[in-house]
Amino acid sequence: MDKLINKYILGDAFDYFPMIKDESVDLIFTGLPDLDELGMSTEGEYLDFLVKALGEITRVVKKEGFIV
Repeated sequence: MDKLINKYILGDAFDYFPMIKDESVDLIFTGLPDLDELGMSTEGEYLDFLVKALGEITRVVKKEGFIV
């Protein structure tokens, strides 16, 4: 993947996370959706989603980076 500088990407983050190297991102600005927005029927499904999302977010953000 080419180096991206200050680029906004609109789409499903899980489609893009595999292309991003570990600890290569300075800032992630996100609004995690709530249970209803995702159309999930159980809290367990939602918790699985959050664990997956936050795992990927923390993997790609530099140690001195920020998550907002």
